[in-house]
Amino acid sequence: MIVTITVELTCAAGDEHRAVLRDAATMLTNDPRSIRVRADGKTVTARFRMKNEAQYKAVERVRLAYHYAMPDFNDSSIRFETGTA
Repeated sequence: MIVTITVELTCAAGDEHRAVLRDAATMLTNDPRSIRVRADGKTVTARFRMKNEAQYKAVERVRLAYHYAMPDFNDSSIRFETGTA
């Protein structure tokens, strides 16, 4: 399954924010080559293939993977989809 995490920040997204989201994605994937991270203004987005598990079980684990590591965190969204990354 493909997961897209978009994090809204209280400041402009920088290299450190991209690194935190990449690290979180690395912990959650079994295919590190699928990870794509981009920053745009006050948002940073990661898209990657996630380990197979029920979405309802994964949501809190996904959120915790980046939430506490980003002090500039404001809001976020997590989207799951089928297909290829």
